[in-house]
Amino acid sequence: MTDDEALVSWLLCTNKAGPLLFRAIDSCLNQSIMNFTLLIVVNGSDQLSVMRTIESEYSDPRIQLVSTSINFLNFSLNLGLHHCNTEFVARMDADDVAGYYRLEKQVQFLNENPRISVVGSNYYIIDAEGSVLDLVELPTSNSKIKSSLYYSNPICHPSIMFRRDVFLKNGGYLGGLHSEDYEMWVRLSLDPSIVFAKNHSQVIRLLVVRLEELEWHTLIWRQRSLKAF
Repeated sequence: MTDDEALVSWLLCTNKAGPLLFRAIDSCLNQSIMNFTLLIVVNGSDQLSVMRTIESEYSDPRIQLVSTSINFLNFSLNLGLHHCNTEFVARMDADDVAGYYRLEKQVQFLNENPRISVVGSNYYIIDAEGSVLDLVELPTSNSKIKSSLYYSNPICHPSIMFRRDVFLKNGGYLGGLHSEDYEMWVRLSLDPSIVFAKNHSQVIRLLVVRLEELEWHTLIWRQRSLKAF
């Protein structure tokens, strides 16, 4: 492996450009390691305009743009997986902020734990100005993650890094309109050879800060209340 060969690919999908997307892209590029690819799948009817906007803002050779007129996240995710050519893939949403050490720590974790297929983290919910509203703490062990899938989604999709070959061997994303990741986790959990993990010792440095509306913040608290019973 040469120093310039990519270790991991970011996989980010978007159908619009703007300050939140630029903030997400900036956090992907500003990492403690340099040898990665940022694969951005641009979808929808405005794909050409969005691609031109991204190209005018960034000249970083690590950015790879792919476009499709199909405005459906599952298709975009699978299209992105098809174009990724690295062992590891890190998910990212267009309104997220990734921590400076995220790629380094997750690559290190997967290299040191070859049995683990998917690693994620806890995450903060922030408002549009970036102020923290809440810290969401999720199950950390494989057994707790898999058992939690019976009643909720215990994995923050844009916090994960996974082994690309595992996703490809299992058919990629097959979920519906609103369950692209949950369906994947349920399907993978049925295979005892596939192991999930949260690197809880790196909860701050592996953090993915996700932009959400206040209504989602309220929903998180409602889910916690229900789980308490």
